[in-house]
Amino acid sequence: MKISIIACILVYSFVIAAAVKGLSQDCRQGSINWETMIITAVGKSEMELDLPPVRRRIRAVAEAAIDAKKQALEVFKSLNYDGEKTVNDLILQSPGLALRIDSAEIDLTFIDRPRLLPDSTVELSAEHLLSGQLLDLVLPAESITSAENIVGPQPQT
Repeated sequence: MKISIIACILVYSFVIAAAVKGLSQDCRQGSINWETMIITAVGKSEMELDLPPVRRRIRAVAEAAIDAKKQALEVFKSLNYDGEKTVNDLILQSPGLALRIDSAEIDLTFIDRPRLLPDSTVELSAEHLLSGQLLDLVLPAESITSAENIVGPQPQT
């Protein structure tokens, strides 16, 4: 119950930040739509021309999907945690958090078909709903459990 209250406060602060900056926040690696809580990222990969045509396309699409996941994680790391810090700042304070975020299971939904660009690069657009394991990693693990934590120990009577 208390964790869900903290989650609501965090989401509310994200929504307030969105109201100030608009409903979509862009960064170099992608964007996040605060109204739908969806991270959008684009993965890219170059085709290896020494492979047979079918294998080169399959490998390039697979590598673009891996890159899309990396880009979605970079968008997540660039999000404002509070008014002064980003998630990346939290990672710098707790190095173990970086490993947990980088190894988190994120479910990407691919928006459209892979695009083959004239320079033999493949692009793949993907979305991730900002919830679940990834969001749980930056939320406090424990919340205030009693009034004693707020006002200190009460005198014995």
